[in-house]
Amino acid sequence: MKSIIAGATGLIGKALLNLLIHSDSHEQIEIWVRKPSAAIDHRFTESVLAFEELPDIPEVAANHLYCTLGTTIRKAKTKENFYRVDVTYVVSLAKLAERSGITCFLVISSIGANPASLNFYLRTKGEMEEAVTSCSIPSIYILRPSMLLGKRDEKRSGENVGKILSKIAHPFMFGSLRKYRAIHAESVARAMIRCARESKPGIHILESDDIHRLGNMIM
Repeated sequence: MKSIIAGATGLIGKALLNLLIHSDSHEQIEIWVRKPSAAIDHRFTESVLAFEELPDIPEVAANHLYCTLGTTIRKAKTKENFYRVDVTYVVSLAKLAERSGITCFLVISSIGANPASLNFYLRTKGEMEEAVTSCSIPSIYILRPSMLLGKRDEKRSGENVGKILSKIAHPFMFGSLRKYRAIHAESVARAMIRCARESKPGIHILESDDIHRLGNMIM
């Protein structure tokens, strides 16, 4: 059994890698990064590659491909750069999974993703979902978490304010509002691993409350 993580240096990616290398599944783990990371561990291998070259890779050998790629407009500087990371690279990974015969592709999207949305971020995520689900992969999981909780390397002032407001509103968010509750990155990572192990045939879209439920089950 082998798993590939694309985007292992981000908030969810780090949590995912940590959980996998400390699990008892004894699977091979390979991470794909754009620049060398500081992590050195015999329990996984690291491949540095230019994601622009993904369409040129004939195929790879793996069972699961976890995609946790993502950026922000602030970090990307332009909408074009944001789209490249959050759509072009992600879709290229899905197509690589398709031609490689990878059985399960898992990707992080966002709550509210909709290709018809007037909001650029949500529209972009919706377009990514449409492209990914058009690929012929036996098992596809799209996770739509709400605001993520966890320690990031970079500071995001707007997100920090959102976290504070989310904590205040948390007790009042139940029923149909439950999916808007903030969620810990580790819960998302746990849910991804559980989905990968099940690898149910078909396309599965998990909203944030479903992710929270799966991520907090005993593994």
